Amino acid sequence: MTTATVGDCVVSYLYVNSPRAGSWNATANFLSCAIVEEIFTPGVTAEIEVIDYLDYIGTWQLGGDETVLISLLRPIDGKVLSYTFLLNNVVEIDNAGALHAKVYKLVCVSLETLRGQGVYVQQAFNTTIDQIVQQLWGSVQSTYSIATETTQGQRNFNIQSEPVFHVIEMLRKEAISSQFPTSNYMFFQNSQGFNFKSMDYMASQGVVKTFQQTNTLGYNILSFPQLDTNLITWKVNQMHDAMSRVKAGVVNQLVSTFNVYTNDFTTKTFSQVAGSSEMGSFVPTTMPTFWALFSDCFRNVIRYVNPNQNLNIGPSNVPDNLMNKMVNLAQWMEQQLYCTVIGDPTLVAGAVINCNVPQVTAQSPPPNGTDVQAAGKWLISKIEHNVRRPDVKPRWVCSLECLKGAFNQ
Repeated sequence: MTTATVGDCVVSYLYVNSPRAGSWNATANFLSCAIVEEIFTPGVTAEIEVIDYLDYIGTWQLGGDETVLISLLRPIDGKVLSYTFLLNNVVEIDNAGALHAKVYKLVCVSLETLRGQGVYVQQAFNTTIDQIVQQLWGSVQSTYSIATETTQGQRNFNIQSEPVFHVIEMLRKEAISSQFPTSNYMFFQNSQGFNFKSMDYMASQGVVKTFQQTNTLGYNILSFPQLDTNLITWKVNQMHDAMSRVKAGVVNQLVSTFNVYTNDFTTKTFSQVAGSSEMGSFVPTTMPTFWALFSDCFRNVIRYVNPNQNLNIGPSNVPDNLMNKMVNLAQWMEQQLYCTVIGDPTLVAGAVINCNVPQVTAQSPPPNGTDVQAAGKWLISKIEHNVRRPDVKPRWVCSLECLKGAFNQ
């Protein structure tokens, strides 16, 4: 009996279903896969590598309406990661003549990505944006549910024949959180379903896993179970220099709102920001300095009101929060963590991890501190589940891209 080790992966099932050719159980044909979730993209993508001994794919009449079902099992704790995809494309990457087989890459996307672009909505709404999104989601006819965060402001929208995902993208930009009014909403999918939530709300949901950084050089996986919570690789990028912070809106701003329906034109000046972020202080590290440097300079942000909207400025709070939301997004993007960890279905886009990275210093004895940049809470903005070929150990790893905010948070 083989003992399960850290980083192992078992393919519970892999099915390719065609409405014309039937179903292909490709579980035994699986070689590797890369599955990507991202909070900035409304859908999951995957590339699945399979070896085809009986020329199933070569003889099928592929038309882009096939579905791919995959389920991965982590044997050390029984956690499962499962998806249903649409087969978007097939690429032949190798012709193993000696094995009388071909190796293909199945390029997959979420079925909802197709329906969200192809299903049109023509309907009037008069309720909160989160309730509108819930109603719109019903037209997608997805097997996945959608989790929404409560928004403020009764809104009146008249949608004139627009794709569902286009409408939700427009609503995402207009949505104001009841709990975090300066935060930005994201519409995305992870393994748990679809989400319409603000970034600060996601950060408030608690830490799903804590990682440390320990030297694993020379260790065998069997003798190092702590590898499951170890940062195999990590790097922190400073995302903003002085010039890019100015371009991102970290200066005084003038918000101009033009209503093309009533021809009303209003302006409002913002020279300071009030608010807070779940990850720490809302005001970016250099904000007071930039206010002083550009005290007589305003960046003009123009906002056009959709003529199909009957917008009540008071309850909607959109103009009053537009500048705050721009600065909040700039703050989130100040630092980015790239790291590789052992594969775990608990890790999803929109979840929060905690990192305990020791301080690197030549001081002897070394201080018992943590790295200021890498330590602390990070919001997973993108995750790629990489299941490598069976001869690679650890076989299942996750490549994470995470956001933190200002340097001192």
